[in-house]
Amino acid sequence: MLIDSGRPSLKMNKTALIVLSILQVVSASNLSIALFPFKNETSSDVYSWVSYAFPEAFATKMDQLEDLQIWDPVYLFQVDSTGYDMNSDSLTNVHRHRWGWDVLIGGRYVVRNDSVYLRSRIVWATGKDEPLKIETKFSSKLDEISLKIPEMILQNASFLKIALSAGDSARILEKSKLPASAYQTYLAGYGFEMKKDFNAAMSAFSRAVEIEPGYGSAWCKMARLSQQSGEFENTKSWFDRAVNSSPHNPNVIAQAANFLVDSDLLSEASEFIYTHKKTLERSAWGLMAIGKLYLAQGETQRAVAVLTKAVASRPSDLDVEFALGMAYLAAGDYMMAIEFFNRLIKARPDYLHYYSSLGAAYRKAGQLMESSMILESALVMDPQNSTIMVDLAHTYFKLTWYHKSAQLLQKAREANPGLKDVLVNLGVVYYHLGNKKEAQKLFVEAASNSSLRQSALNNSGNILFKETELNKAIRAYRKAYKSGKKNPSVLYNLAQAYTAKGKFKIAYYYYDELLSLSPGRVDVLLVQADIAKKLKRHEDAEQCFSRALDIFPYHEGALNGLVDILVDQKRFKDATKPMESYLEHLPNNKEMIKKLAGIYRMSGWYEVAIMKYQIIARDYPDDPDAYLGIGYCMYELVVNKGARNYEDVIYAMKTAAQHNPENPEPDIVIGDVYMSYRGFRDLAIEHWEKALVKSKDEDLRKIIKEKIKGAKN
Repeated sequence: MLIDSGRPSLKMNKTALIVLSILQVVSASNLSIALFPFKNETSSDVYSWVSYAFPEAFATKMDQLEDLQIWDPVYLFQVDSTGYDMNSDSLTNVHRHRWGWDVLIGGRYVVRNDSVYLRSRIVWATGKDEPLKIETKFSSKLDEISLKIPEMILQNASFLKIALSAGDSARILEKSKLPASAYQTYLAGYGFEMKKDFNAAMSAFSRAVEIEPGYGSAWCKMARLSQQSGEFENTKSWFDRAVNSSPHNPNVIAQAANFLVDSDLLSEASEFIYTHKKTLERSAWGLMAIGKLYLAQGETQRAVAVLTKAVASRPSDLDVEFALGMAYLAAGDYMMAIEFFNRLIKARPDYLHYYSSLGAAYRKAGQLMESSMILESALVMDPQNSTIMVDLAHTYFKLTWYHKSAQLLQKAREANPGLKDVLVNLGVVYYHLGNKKEAQKLFVEAASNSSLRQSALNNSGNILFKETELNKAIRAYRKAYKSGKKNPSVLYNLAQAYTAKGKFKIAYYYYDELLSLSPGRVDVLLVQADIAKKLKRHEDAEQCFSRALDIFPYHEGALNGLVDILVDQKRFKDATKPMESYLEHLPNNKEMIKKLAGIYRMSGWYEVAIMKYQIIARDYPDDPDAYLGIGYCMYELVVNKGARNYEDVIYAMKTAAQHNPENPEPDIVIGDVYMSYRGFRDLAIEHWEKALVKSKDEDLRKIIKEKIKGAKN
């Protein structure tokens, strides 16, 4: 179907109107759109840059809209070019099945004299055998294409029933101030990048910024290409130029933020992300930068939450989903990590990095055979891949297949002599093979390499720690600590070693240093709280538990620890607040309800405590503690508040005794009520004697005997 339009105003034939009426009933929310380069039907390659004008502009201008996923054309073309012809319905369907897009937009063009004539083609996948197809015609002067393409974008958005605000439309139609030559050169680079001709792409982008030094997107592209080549200084410099040139461009800001996090420039990244947070929150890549910063800081739960939001906002490539998978892996939710990595492998079955991560997730989940099978299949795909060899060696090590692990590590070392940590890993494997001399030799060799020294000393310390050579282990860890940047693993090992030596103050100090690097480590905060309690530093322990709950609000260990400290200080009101908050979200946790009821009872709020115990009795009718708690609260109302419901106390305690016949406490309380409030001495003695038979605690037996003796006298 062809809709001929040289201008934004449209003249539609009858068939087009029918199709558009069908499209009107299809919701445009949550659309996923793929963009293909336009096919050059001109005999000359001089105008090949036109191929990328529409997909680049559409992706850039429409990517900020909510409920819309625009697949990054560069990413999609690099990963999968099977359907880019658009003349083959079968290839297009294969492409759609792999990427799950709803709409495909591509087209063709021809250049005559100084004008370009474009035909865009929309393929709307309806779920039926035949997708809906619409074609439109558009024309422009070559030097004015940057002004005309936005009109074409609005036209396509209208067909797709994408709701645009007046502000959105104005932003899309905003005129470019770039020289035509800079824009055309940039588009040529965009095309070279799609085709993985990175040298040509870099040359084109460099030429674009020569023509227009304020071309932020071109600086950003140069920075990304430089980052892929590992050229740190150029990358950082060019991202700085990109941000300075385009301080309000969400794409530029997001990519710069991700670079800072990925480069481990955490202090700078934190400041940059704080400054640009509102802009970053507008895109999936921006949210990814925030999430990865949390992950780098050890705040795994916050990372998962932000990256989940990023994935929900429909990212333009698979990097965001991969980041969320890595966050789940770091958070210990291995099943979710496995689910994500498996899904990513289905989309990119040739990308070995996903296999490496999936193998690690299976390994950490304890599914070692699954891990080995995944990594072995990856190694079949690329037998010389040293990274996969090392990953598989780790899994073999966990399986205690030490010989196979050593063989793989040796092979990886031969394939890539500069591969980090292979010497250290080999040393660990040789130690477990019983060859301690060779292991130590490898550690010494690794320690002579400045980049491996810290890891070698750390692992040497681990071996000494296992052999309970604590002083030697501490010396090794301290050397590791001084031989490089602060390292969470080294700090954790130092703290553990000092804890094992009973030097809690020093251990606390190193845990503090670790938390300065990874403030979200709840496990460390809990250990530190335990040390603070040993040192009688209750305020520090309280602070540690509170920080843990800020990160993980429903962590039972942290909650119990905090509440116990508050109760010990008789700060009952403070203790009830976090318990009540917890039970608002998890109302069926019996032990927590019981604990809260106990706090109410200790604080003298007997009526409220009874209500909580009654909830337990209702939902867990076989729980004896519920009835005992009710009985005690009623008894304490009698003793402390002058209540006279003696029979209710006796009934409650008899019920508690029925549910736990071995417990002497109900009979002791019943005896007390009969003796002190009813004057029934014989009944009191009868119940105390029952309690005496049940009691095995000598101190309690002594108390009961005194009661019986006093009653008889």
